[in-house]
Amino acid sequence: MSLALISCSANMDNSDPFDDFLNEWDITLKNDCPEVTDAYSYPEPWTREIEKAFSIPDETLNSMSTCGLIETLLNYPRDIVGPWNWELSHSFRPGVTMFNESIKANKIAVELFKRKNCIPVLFSIYISTIKEESCVYGGSRFGYFELLLSSDLCMNTLNELEKKQLMAITLERVKYVENESLVQTCHIMISIMKFCNYTPFIEDIGSRLNECTTGYTLSNFIVKDDGNSYYIGEDADGNTHSLENATPLDEKDTMTENKVLTYTYLSPYAIKTTIAYANMFLIN
Repeated sequence: MSLALISCSANMDNSDPFDDFLNEWDITLKNDCPEVTDAYSYPEPWTREIEKAFSIPDETLNSMSTCGLIETLLNYPRDIVGPWNWELSHSFRPGVTMFNESIKANKIAVELFKRKNCIPVLFSIYISTIKEESCVYGGSRFGYFELLLSSDLCMNTLNELEKKQLMAITLERVKYVENESLVQTCHIMISIMKFCNYTPFIEDIGSRLNECTTGYTLSNFIVKDDGNSYYIGEDADGNTHSLENATPLDEKDTMTENKVLTYTYLSPYAIKTTIAYANMFLIN
């Protein structure tokens, strides 16, 4: 089975500019997984009862190729069991923490990130997906792949140069897709900046970055030195309130910190903010 992800129409071509990008970052694009023959086949039908008792033998994982391990992770029947429950999108459970804990406990993922060629193979798949116009909008398979790249397990495996290269790849992807398709891409950017302790991002966004079931949320209020709460971000009329022109909230304001004053990364403003800091990170 091929690792090529589901294709869709896109406005990107396979011209020299993308090759220039690869050369600039000293990234070699290889067809590391032309055909995967050793990925694990999950039982069908897949039920919660099967999931609870399911386990792939260690000897099978140890003998599996790196490409087979990735394909096995991507093929996991997560519609029932996760990585988080998409139907609870408004629940404020810590989705990022839950996902990282599940990955650390996942024998397939642990074995994958032990492999010396793990990062080159993951990068090649990600780059090929972008270059070959395979942009899954909202697809769980590609979304899971990007979440895997954003995981603590991946971040702990990447060296400093690889973190920079991955950030450059995510920003290259930004050029060719709409904002609503960049939710999981933003998770990669955030993870890199958090793990690198990127000061401008941490100081501005860190205290406002929270988690809900579907990942990160960006709180739309700050408390300034005067002790008052101020509204920032994009309001219902499309006006943007920056740190400099934040709007103070008075006692009569109907907005509450737990409801209206929270944006998820489906928000165009939050995505643009993340991308802006990611670009600054890459320059510095």
